Amino acid sequence: MQHTRRESTMISPLPQEPTLGGWRKSKHSDPEQSCVEVGGNPDARVVGVRDTKSRTAGTLRFSANAWAKFLSNLSDDRLGA
Repeated sequence: MQHTRRESTMISPLPQEPTLGGWRKSKHSDPEQSCVEVGGNPDARVVGVRDTKSRTAGTLRFSANAWAKFLSNLSDDRLGA
């Protein structure tokens, strides 16, 4: 039986995927608790979110527009429980 190798863009980053940097976390974060960091790329088209306790586990990526809308909704308290 011959196996063929299948590539997945879900597992490995795309070659044109921008590098994220400038990671920061909220000044309200408790150093002993879990929290997240937010970072971006130089042209500010992509915003990343990662776990501070497991930085190499993966990064959620959002468009800058989607992130701005999320922050707007958050500050306007429109994300009700």
